[in-house]
This record gives sequence, structure tokens and C-alpha cells, in this order.
Amino acid sequence: MFDDRGLVGRLAIACTIFVLSAANSPGGENPGKRKPTGDRTGSVAASDKKTSDTKPPGKKTLDMTPIVQLICDPRVQADLSLNERQVQAVQAAYAKIEPRFWLLRDMNVGPGADEKAEAASSLRTELRTILQPPQATRLEQLLLQAQGWPGVTSEAVVRAVRLSTDQLRDIEQVIEQTQTDIKKISVSSDLPDARQKSIQELRKREGASIQKLLSKSQRNGLSELVGTTYDLSAVRPLTFQAPELKQVDEWINSPPLKLADLRGKVVAFHFWAFGCINCVHNLPHYTKWHDELASKGLVVLGMHTPETEAERNVAALQKKVAENAINYPVAVDHDAQNWSAWANSMWPSVYLVDKKGRVRYWWYGEMNWQGTEGEKFMRQQIEVLLAEKPLP
Repeated sequence: MFDDRGLVGRLAIACTIFVLSAANSPGGENPGKRKPTGDRTGSVAASDKKTSDTKPPGKKTLDMTPIVQLICDPRVQADLSLNERQVQAVQAAYAKIEPRFWLLRDMNVGPGADEKAEAASSLRTELRTILQPPQATRLEQLLLQAQGWPGVTSEAVVRAVRLSTDQLRDIEQVIEQTQTDIKKISVSSDLPDARQKSIQELRKREGASIQKLLSKSQRNGLSELVGTTYDLSAVRPLTFQAPELKQVDEWINSPPLKLADLRGKVVAFHFWAFGCINCVHNLPHYTKWHDELASKGLVVLGMHTPETEAERNVAALQKKVAENAINYPVAVDHDAQNWSAWANSMWPSVYLVDKKGRVRYWWYGEMNWQGTEGEKFMRQQIEVLLAEKPLP
């Protein structure tokens, strides 16, 4: 028997789960200073913004990027019953789009988001040659669960459950109103837990409203498309090969380093500028990590990318390093070459690199702003990474 409540649960979990990192995105609870960046897409079309970025009015594109995170997750691969050959083929397919995904990971609107979606679509196409039909069907079910209620408006779902034009219009209105309400909550002054609870209530209301617009046969059809419930919260974030350090103007507290030489160690790599108060507020956390976890295999590495002309003064930087009792390596990135290679856009930002040189987690902005327990979260991840088996 079809369970309406089960369908609500399966489709109400999206939009808060599928991010490329488990860490919070920059928001009201962890402020920072954004640096204007050039176009990250690297495509010729992106430079022609007069015509190429214009979409037909009324035509909406659903987010296909969760399929990348899904198919790369070992638990999902087990759920799909992939064999070793298929797993290797998936890894090779992801490797083709990984560099673009890394640079575009934070792009959710505009040309960058379009290129990221194109990369995801290319992977989706290649998966058709890797997966067996039952496996491909199951993956599409998981993708629909990840997309949430917006996925119901896709052409395939509309056709499969036979939504009328009026139904589709009403469903889109519910979804748009929910998204508007969520944006208001996200920038409210409420504590993070209260905001999350409010968003969950909105998701439930969204699902209940949409189900009222569907007939019983349509709900049954949608349930078949969604498939068996999968715990998407267990899907791990995508990992990326950490870019090797580019030209560094000067090193403080250390001879020149390469990330390749730190394989087998966990690296906490942070961008900062000494005149940025948000950066200064994070410095004691990095120092504590260094003092308490260096002996266990953690390397804290600071990349100083100046925002102002005064911050380009190396002598002034050295003074600030001493004043803040920073004893770990600090690299000077005057030309922002490393900033660009990491597609960073905010002071402060911190990235965790595992023993294999893969970027596993990151956090933008102040870690403990207004009750947000960012430092606690990141330290927990550091300890998990330190406990992982070393390289053979």
C-alpha cells in the first residue's frame, strides 16, 4: 500500500543535504570578506555574456549535480551492486570532470552553474555505458530523492505521472514560495538550530501542499519513481585532489613546502589576511590544532593572501605572526596564484586535506560566529582523518 507520509519523507530531504562539502557554506552565521574573482568557468562561451547565457523564458533547469556525489559514494555504489570493474569505470569518469567541479563547486547561479550542470550531465551520459538497466533505474530514483519536490517538475516526471498544466503551475508556485520562505529564514537572526527546525517545517508543509494537488494514482506513480527510501544524509561529500602550491613569494616559520611532500599527513590549509578581523578570530583555533595535534600527524599551513596594500608588507605580516603566536608555516601569496588555484573567494577559509592529498572538508568564514560550532565540527573531522590508515 502506498504511504503518503513515506513519499513526503523521501522528497522533503533535499536541498539541505547535497552540498559538495559537509561543512557549512558561508552565510549569516559565519561571516567573512569576499574577494571579487574572475570567471571560473574557463569556457569560451562564458566570456560571451550577451547571448550565450540567455535561456528561453519560462524554461527551468533542474539540478543534476547530485548525481555526481551519489555515484561517487561507496555506499551508493554498494546499493547499486556495482562490481569492481564498474567502480573503476565510475572513478575514471569522475576524474574527467573533477578539475572543473573543483573550480565550480560554489557556483550555484550564472554561467558557472551552467557549466557545472553540463559536466554533471556528461557524467550522467557516460554512466549509461557503465551501468546495467536496473542499476541506472535505481540511480535515477536516488537522484529524484536528492532533488526533492523540485524534481517533480522535470519533464520525465511530469510525463510519467501525467501532470496537467494547471497542476504543474500550482506545484511550481508551492516550490517557489517555499524557496522564498527558506531564504528569509536563512538570513534571520535566529540561532542555527532554530533556523534548521523552521526549514524542516517548511519542507513538510511543502510536501503536504503538493500531495494535495495530486490524485491517488499520481501519488502511486510518483512513489514508484522515487523508489525505496535511501538515507541521503549518509552520502559523503565529494573529494578533490588538492592543487599543488603555486609560486609563493616568501615563507615564514618554514622552508618551502609542497603538498606532495606532506602525503601521509593531514593538512589544515587556511587562507587569511592579517587585517581581516574574521581571520584574526579564527587564528586561535588553528594555533590550538597545531599545538595539540601536530604530534599526531596534523600540519597546519597558512596562506596569507593580502586584500589591502598594507597587508602586502611582509615585515608587518611577520610582526602579526609573532603577535598571534603562530608557529606553524605561513606562505605569502601576493599574486593570489594559490587563491585562484583553490577557487577560494572568502577570507577566512580553511580546507582539510587527507593523507592521500584529497580535499575532504572546508569551512568558509568565522567558525564560531554566533553560536555556530564550526571549530568543533572541523576538529572532529581532523580527528577522523588522522585516524584513517596511512598510505601503504
